[in-house]
Amino acid sequence: MTMTVHHYTNTGRFYLGRADQQQQVVLVTPWGSVSQLWDEGEAPYDADMDAGEVLDIIAERLESYWINTSRNEDRAKIARIREHIDEANRLWHEGRARVLQAEIARLSAQARRHAAECVAEA
Repeated sequence: MTMTVHHYTNTGRFYLGRADQQQQVVLVTPWGSVSQLWDEGEAPYDADMDAGEVLDIIAERLESYWINTSRNEDRAKIARIREHIDEANRLWHEGRARVLQAEIARLSAQARRHAAECVAEA
């Protein structure tokens, strides 16, 4: 079984009573998944963050709420992920390396095709 760790962001309306867009940051690990919402464009999120950095901003956001009915459940999920944060970061970096290697291969193939077309036209 291959374990992966990834994170991403969604933008949309997550509550019926809100007309404005929000941004959801999600961290998915083999030890659980957590997410939090920010007003659109206000999430301190960067796609290059590792799992630990994303977990930190999600945990900080969770604690910023005056009332949160799922706070204890989310704290437990965060604690469970923190127990494995070194492995989570390793898995995230390995996955990121695979994505970047695939992108390098794709761009190299594209460059070779373009070079061959240029030679053929000459």
